Amino acid sequence: MKVALIAATVYLSIVVVVAILPLNVFAKNCGVYGAIYSIAELDMLSAIHTKLSLMQSSGELERQKKEFIANSIAHILRPIPVVGVSDLNKSQAKSWFFNPSIVLDHTITSSTGQVIVTAGTKINPLRFKQFNEALIFINGDNQNQLDWIVREIQKDEKKYGKIKIILVNGDINQTAKSLKARVYFDQHGVLCKRFGIKHTPTMVYQAVVNGVKIPRLTIKEFSDAS
Repeated sequence: MKVALIAATVYLSIVVVVAILPLNVFAKNCGVYGAIYSIAELDMLSAIHTKLSLMQSSGELERQKKEFIANSIAHILRPIPVVGVSDLNKSQAKSWFFNPSIVLDHTITSSTGQVIVTAGTKINPLRFKQFNEALIFINGDNQNQLDWIVREIQKDEKKYGKIKIILVNGDINQTAKSLKARVYFDQHGVLCKRFGIKHTPTMVYQAVVNGVKIPRLTIKEFSDAS
């Protein structure tokens, strides 16, 4: 009985060992079939270094560097014109009120967790602070608009706390020198899209009704300046 028990134990042990051993223990070496080649591709970093060395020795690297700098400066001075905005010319000028209110999409809390404003609240910033500026959008490549804005600034400079000139097209540096004033550019048409501006010149300022400023902006086009 004891012998049978020992034999059974040994048999189970052998089965367990065979089961857990990797199968390739029993693999057979069948030799090598086909030719074996070493890796022929160049190292990526070595290839890049070689390419740069050739470009530097030929002067191509310096040429591309100067071209990149020149293109960058040109883009900074003359950004891409705002799409969808054109000169008004002699078309009928329009004006309208703009409500600058925003609706919060999340609740604002203090550092201690106290709720300041809940999500969904509608806020009009003009109810808290007046807009004592005027924004004038022009085409810097249109000489008529440049002449017009000089007259407009002289006429309305005292009316507004500050007048900001915003280009939708043109060279920033040349326009600033021509007007002897600081100018801005509406990059990607962010402001034009926000206010719904389609033509230049257009002025944006806080609306006044019966001599009182109201919580709205006036968007006004000018047809005599194109």
